[in-house]
Amino acid sequence: FHLDAVNLRSFLQSMFDGDAAELSQDEVIWNAVDALMKKVDKVTDAGQEIVKKSLRAGTSLILSPDQMKVSEDVTSAVDALRSLRHIVRETARKLDLREAVKGSKADRMPGPSSHTAKIDGSKEQVWSVMVEDIDYCLHEFRYRFSKNVPKLPNRRARGKKRFAMSAPLMRAKRDDAANITVYNGYQRIENDDEGDPILSFSTNLERGYTLLSRAPPGLTESDRKDLDADISSLSVGDDITVRVQKKMCQASVLEARKCYAAYLSYEDYPALYDEFLPCDLLRDTRENKSDVPLDQLKPGKVVIGLVGEKRDEYRGIVQSVKCCTLYKTELNWRGDKIERWVDSKSIIAVGGRKKRTNVNTGKDED
Repeated sequence: FHLDAVNLRSFLQSMFDGDAAELSQDEVIWNAVDALMKKVDKVTDAGQEIVKKSLRAGTSLILSPDQMKVSEDVTSAVDALRSLRHIVRETARKLDLREAVKGSKADRMPGPSSHTAKIDGSKEQVWSVMVEDIDYCLHEFRYRFSKNVPKLPNRRARGKKRFAMSAPLMRAKRDDAANITVYNGYQRIENDDEGDPILSFSTNLERGYTLLSRAPPGLTESDRKDLDADISSLSVGDDITVRVQKKMCQASVLEARKCYAAYLSYEDYPALYDEFLPCDLLRDTRENKSDVPLDQLKPGKVVIGLVGEKRDEYRGIVQSVKCCTLYKTELNWRGDKIERWVDSKSIIAVGGRKKRTNVNTGKDED
């Protein structure tokens, strides 16, 4: 694999997509940073040695042009290290965000691991520590001829998030011991069935979720059979009740489609946003954004989902694929109208027929 400035962006995106099993992109970045810091540290140590000799001799520090000169090789190393610092920082930020909104799913997602380790007695994310190491390396290089190297300002207060995140994200905080998420500072929202957060942001969608009624327990086998019979005769405009995570929501049927469907978990979004999409609304993450062949749609595959009438693009990870009937519904989301595709298992009640065009057969009914 040839890596240069032209394909660097694709290289980094491939790292998070996990679509090149033969490559260890995180190791390439880590080794590059390590090699560059050693080269820069060597120049820093040489500069400090000159300072120490001056102090031992008790003379003023006078530097010749040759002593102050930095080779082009070292200049290139410093420039490269500055660029890599932004790459490493962005990687750490994305991993912090992923862990906050995905919970335990974060470690099962493609791409680099957060690689937490014990450092100075506390658990630290090594990508974040690498950012700090680069900062110290460049800081010491800058003051390599100083008798007293200024202290590098602390980037964050103790106990705070390492990187600045959007204010809405800070509305939710997981409590893994209680298997809940504390939302808006006081609302205790139960996590999903895997113990991962359902909410993370202060959006209309998430605030509306907190106002929905709790969904009832699962149906008996007999009740489920009766419900499936009702679902099979659904018509456009029929009212249904849809299960959304732990809550339920009234909805109306807009369309039904027999198709292959993928259940997606969107990158950097909590479980509330997980949904089914017909496979013809999925695109490849590569630049051509072509259709994804069915034989390539497997759990863990990163795709682009085309969502809504405007076909907004969202990157998501395939959780499962199946052939089924999907229902395009309009959810009555506590006053807002939200369109979402659901499968029959998500429908927990049918009632209030308004029209008689059966969406499963396309025929009018009396």
